[in-house]
Amino acid sequence: TDPRFILKPQSASVKSFELSPSQLGASALPAASVGTIFGSPGSGKTSALVARFLHLVSNGISPAEI
Repeated sequence: TDPRFILKPQSASVKSFELSPSQLGASALPAASVGTIFGSPGSGKTSALVARFLHLVSNGISPAEI
């Protein structure tokens, strides 16, 4: 089956996240960029990745392409 992604209202926008400057930088990289995120537990790695996903989807990238 095809994967299905449903945005929850509380996470529907990158603007709803309180991100640090480095997290914002990682989330706003061009779609073709590849990178590695390092950090200790609780440092916000997952939040940065979720923000990246939402940023890409809001810019027209299909979730299936990510």
